[in-house]
Amino acid sequence: MIGCVIIILMLVWLLRDHLELSELKSDIVRLESSVGVLDVVDPSRLHIKFSEVDAASPDDVKLIWRLWIPGGENWRLTHGIGGSRSGYSGFSSSDGRPQLLSVRMIREDSDCVIHVVTVGSTFPMNGGKNMASFVTAHWDSLVLEIAGKESQLDMSSDQITDVLRIGAPKSLRDEFQKAFPNRRSDDDAALTVFQLRLGTEQSFVNEEAELAEAKAGNQ
Repeated sequence: MIGCVIIILMLVWLLRDHLELSELKSDIVRLESSVGVLDVVDPSRLHIKFSEVDAASPDDVKLIWRLWIPGGENWRLTHGIGGSRSGYSGFSSSDGRPQLLSVRMIREDSDCVIHVVTVGSTFPMNGGKNMASFVTAHWDSLVLEIAGKESQLDMSSDQITDVLRIGAPKSLRDEFQKAFPNRRSDDDAALTVFQLRLGTEQSFVNEEAELAEAKAGNQ
């Protein structure tokens, strides 16, 4: 009986992922017809262009970027909730290719569920009840920092790009600390509700080594 339930749940997740990927592929056609094709000047560099946002309500927020991913690299999409590093999704690109990246933040029951989707993979994460309550209560005060919003970005593949950061103002420091009690918020930069970063695997390895070296130097 338990085995049947697990199989059913897996099928539901697979169907949901398939529908999200199909929706994203449809978005490619729609966006290219409305705003044109992504301008790839140098295929050896990462190109990012923000294309669309639907953020009128904190209960269903959707953002879409158009990307050019250079070939021959292993990449990471890292995500953090409440100022912490929650994890990452890795992927490889043997050849340079255009992609769409979609972030959708949905209020499901009392939880805040975030779906990050690219053509080829999708991964959900649960921000929990505290994040859902904080975002709903303070949505109009939160700041969305969106890569490629003003103009298309042209980045070296050894750089890490902050694709999205949802930050809280310092006036909400106390409320932030209550919502994310495991995260210190001594400085304004730490008031990060959600963050999504993109870079090569090696660029993140280099960053981690630099942070470890700096920490050792301060001891």
